[in-house]
Amino acid sequence: MKYAKFQQVIFGIMILVILATSLAMGVHKPDAVEITGQALILLVIIAGMNWGYRMGIPATAACFALYAGLRLGLRGELTTAALWELVAFKAVIYSVLGLLCSHMHNQMRYLFVKLEHQDFIDDETQIGNKRFLLKELTSRINENERYEIPFSLVSFTLDPEMLDMLKSTRGVSVLRDISTSILKNDTRSVDELARLENRLLVLLPSTRKEGASVCCRRLEGKMMRYLEHHFSNGELQKAMRVQILEYPEDKQEIESLVSSLRSELERGAQVLADRDQLTQVLVNLIKNAEEATPHGGSITVRVRNTETLAAVEVEDQGPGIKPEDRFRVFEPYFTTKEGCTGLGLA
Repeated sequence: MKYAKFQQVIFGIMILVILATSLAMGVHKPDAVEITGQALILLVIIAGMNWGYRMGIPATAACFALYAGLRLGLRGELTTAALWELVAFKAVIYSVLGLLCSHMHNQMRYLFVKLEHQDFIDDETQIGNKRFLLKELTSRINENERYEIPFSLVSFTLDPEMLDMLKSTRGVSVLRDISTSILKNDTRSVDELARLENRLLVLLPSTRKEGASVCCRRLEGKMMRYLEHHFSNGELQKAMRVQILEYPEDKQEIESLVSSLRSELERGAQVLADRDQLTQVLVNLIKNAEEATPHGGSITVRVRNTETLAAVEVEDQGPGIKPEDRFRVFEPYFTTKEGCTGLGLA
């Protein structure tokens, strides 16, 4: 599962829940209070699945309080049975759904967005992390300019040489282990975590440097206890560097990071591919275009990209391919030219 598909999973689950709820309401034909209650349950699910614990828990409490007020206020049901139903049945439903959806959000972000199963970040996931961090930082900066709400950014940078050494000699994936055993269990950090190459960046909303230092010391202590198993005391000092930035106090450094992320994301198409095979495909396409182009003609190569795909187009000024042959050009041994094998595009 790649980053680009994460939100598709979220919205797919939401659509299924909405359809199931609509079907149940159509069968039972509830009154206005129960219809409102079902709509509030959908809000709890959406908040938990889309924003995790940060919004899931407050939304659960607010939606249940609103439903209880409507139930007791509009219906006037102040009997023992009605109160028992609210506490034992409705409260459980709201709480379970809120906690479950928030937990699923964190689990899926951890599994599908942050880390691949072999500690391998492919190009799409790497771009996804950069987009996520750029979006969050831009949002927090705008929030600070409008409401003067500060935020902090904690960066844990691990020595890349030591990471490679542990991976090659002992088969230990440090970043993956730290993420699964430490950051994954810190719900606030995981909810605002981005991984860029050998760095783990934790964004702490509405937190000044003093508060970030407390969080940082807790996480750093856990990380150091893990690293002690793999490094000597001398190596341990070089294994990880920690930096805490606060906005707007460290405005220049954070805005420099934002500018760097923006320039990297706007520099053009980026793909993960076998370089040799991709080169061979392009060589064959350009060679075919050269052979088809008349003397004095031109060949145009274009590269365009979307959020999830990159396309390379090779255009020549030749006569083109006959309509009946277009569906066969990628078949092995099919060719319309003498002395060719028909394997160039197969």
